Amino acid sequence: MAKSFTPSFNVADKITVAFSTNNPKGEDRKSLPVTIVALVFNENTRSIEATGSDNRMRQCRIDRMSDQKMVQNITKQLQTAYNNGTKVCFIAAGGNDPAVWFYNLVDSI
Repeated sequence: MAKSFTPSFNVADKITVAFSTNNPKGEDRKSLPVTIVALVFNENTRSIEATGSDNRMRQCRIDRMSDQKMVQNITKQLQTAYNNGTKVCFIAAGGNDPAVWFYNLVDSI
């Protein structure tokens, strides 16, 4: 005798986020203050790579950002912080490690 399966569940609504992660409901995490010592764009991973004064290279995957304006804003913020030697804190989305990933940054106090 063949059994049949009738699904009785609903698909969850898509969560609107500024930066797509595997854990969209995870809290943002902030790094310790650092100055940016190097900035490059990795064509293979399509990532902005920022090396801090703590010798850690952090990546921002631009294809995970919600729109082009966000990419332009983060690029401008990074360049300004790099040029001025400003101490910044990197912000990682979805509970990820801000010593490895970022999608935003803020000036350190």
